[in-house]
Amino acid sequence: SEALFESSFYHQYDYTVSPSGEMVAVSTPDRNGGVYIVNISSGESELVFPNGQHPSWQTDGQRIVAERQGGGISTIDIETGQVEELYELGLYPKVSPDGTLVSFLLTSQQDGFRLVTLNLEFNDSPRETGLGELSNQYVWGEDSQTFFVARHSNDGNSTSIIKGFVQDQGNAQTILNSATSPSFGGADSNILGAINLEESRSRGVVMVQLNSGERSSSSGEVFSVAVSPVSSQFLVETSLGIHLLE
Repeated sequence: SEALFESSFYHQYDYTVSPSGEMVAVSTPDRNGGVYIVNISSGESELVFPNGQHPSWQTDGQRIVAERQGGGISTIDIETGQVEELYELGLYPKVSPDGTLVSFLLTSQQDGFRLVTLNLEFNDSPRETGLGELSNQYVWGEDSQTFFVARHSNDGNSTSIIKGFVQDQGNAQTILNSATSPSFGGADSNILGAINLEESRSRGVVMVQLNSGERSSSSGEVFSVAVSPVSSQFLVETSLGIHLLE
């Protein structure tokens, strides 16, 4: 398919579909950084947050939360361009499905990445989730109380997608073995997409229906995937750019 957004650099974990399914927020290093909004129908793009990266949509579809290059989390109104700082530190922000929380990663030499949440209404201090020693690849679950996280094995030889619970810090379930780059969505909020690492020569897409456990997969050299929140469409990134697939 024709690329929706072309780039000479990979965007892994740097694009996300809007709540309406009509737009994509994407950041890219080959345009001197910055977050762009791309209209899926027309392909037109607009720079809304210079020097930003790792965007995540707020539920109203009018604002995004993004990481400032160099660290720290801000919210941006895509119509007015108004920028507000949420927290002075943090990487890879994600807004919860109910719109009340933003999660992000903090890092330390001892613990690696650990996941925290911040209340968007009260903007209080971040709360620890108890999920640590993670990769930078994670997404919220539909209930705003769970996360799907890519976690490396102790020996570093494999990566799996686990389901972690914010209120039950010691309880984690493995959802997919030999997979990475999780994305959650679908019209009934029931689809988990990921990059399939089972084939050593191919990084295709694997899609799991969480209610039934039904799996489907496709081959090809894919670097990341983003499931639409309102349909069975999904975006994949290849060496040629970001593509919209059914």
